[in-house]
Amino acid sequence: NRGRVLYPNWSNASEFKETPESFDTVAIHNTELHEALKHEWENRIDKTAVKLTSDQRHMCESMNTDLPFLPFSNKEENIAFAECALREDFPIDDPEAAAIEWCKLVDG
Repeated sequence: NRGRVLYPNWSNASEFKETPESFDTVAIHNTELHEALKHEWENRIDKTAVKLTSDQRHMCESMNTDLPFLPFSNKEENIAFAECALREDFPIDDPEAAAIEWCKLVDG
């Protein structure tokens, strides 16, 4: 940010010494979730309808996935997840299993 304080009273880049090190994205999802997303990408998702931003493409490249893992971003997704969470067979207490099940229900 070229030494400019963007948010007073917050940590700012100008407070850190410049070093040759860089930051990067690290994949934290497990193999089963990776395979579930890959399966959906290969078998169900309309690839021609997928439009990713440059940031999203970077996330995919960093995590070796075809689609990025993103938080819910609208009311429809929140409602859909709430409906899933209320199902008796939805693995709400297992975040990885819930994510895998969620992959089956959304279109990317």
